[in-house]
This record gives sequence, C-alpha cells and structure tokens, in this order.
Amino acid sequence: NNAAISSMQEELNKGMADIDIQDDKWRDLNVISSLLKSFFRKLPEPLFTNDKYADFIEANRKEDPLDRLKTLKRLIHDLPEHHYETLKFLSAHLKTVAENSEKNKMEPRNLAIVFGPTLVRTSEDNMTHMVTHMPDQYKIVETLIQHHDWFFTEEGAEEPLIQLLVTQQNLRVLGDLERTSIAGNCLCPPSLQLLV
Repeated sequence: NNAAISSMQEELNKGMADIDIQDDKWRDLNVISSLLKSFFRKLPEPLFTNDKYADFIEANRKEDPLDRLKTLKRLIHDLPEHHYETLKFLSAHLKTVAENSEKNKMEPRNLAIVFGPTLVRTSEDNMTHMVTHMPDQYKIVETLIQHHDWFFTEEGAEEPLIQLLVTQQNLRVLGDLERTSIAGNCLCPPSLQLLV
C-alpha cells in the first residue's frame, strides 16, 4: 500500500498529462484515500492553519451548540482563501461520501475519525496535542460534514438546525412540557422533532 501511494505521488508530482485515470490503480478507494490523507499531512501549512488551530479547538469546546457552530463558521471564513476553497471542496466531497453511507458504511463520524487528525492539526508533531485534541479534531470534521451547506454560505445566512440529543432527561422534560400544554397552561404544545 505504501509503495503504491509513493509511486502515485511521484506520478502526480510530474503532472496530470501522463496519468491514465482509467488504470485500475487509480480506482482503489483505499489507496486513493490514503493518497489524499498523505497530501494533506504533507502540506507545509495545515488546512486549518497553525495560527488558527487553537481557536478551532477552543471553539469546538463551547458549551452552547449554536455559539459553537457560529464561531466555527467565523473561523472558517477567516481562513486564507486557498485554505477556505480547499476545505469547501473537500468537505463537499466528504458530505457526498457520507450521503452514501448505506452502501459505503462511511457516516460523518467514521469520516471524521479517518480525516480529523490529518486535517485539524499543527505543523509540529506534538504528541500531547495529538492525544488531548483528538476528540476535538473528530468533532470539528464531523460537524463540518454535517453542516457543510450552512458553513459555506454568507455570514448572515439563516441559523443551522442543531441536532437534538435525545436523552432520558430530555424526554422527561418534553413530557412535562406536553402535560403542561395539555392542562392548558401553555400556548403551544412542544413537538419532539429531531433536527439534523
């Protein structure tokens, strides 16, 4: 696998003119995925940039989900143009892959596990950051895939739909609200609607 990736990297570095994309080696999804990850890993400046890395990690840790998403969006729009456009294209591709998860088993979470540490990183290999920030790296990429269309629209676009985590406590609260509305103490009954 590593030999195939190295060989393909050399071919790509020479230019696309002599590459036959109909050749079977260019159709092996595992090799192509590894090649793509290798490309992003070898960038001198990571896609999320060294100077914004800590800001992305901090934004991901915000308690309020809407504030978290808005801060991530602002940071994405503050990236240098070529980083922004590359991220937009790549996340659109990953979103398409995730939309076919029934066939390929690659849901946003799985894609985030594969691509998160490669995309959301610093140039220096800091083992402490690698370990302590890994959940953040996953979550940032997963969120990017889930909300791709919203992230890559103008700043003033409507707010994203936030996924409601259904927990026992949430169900109890919704049940209490519904009982209150039935008793006539509430103007509008709540609805348990999962937003994606």
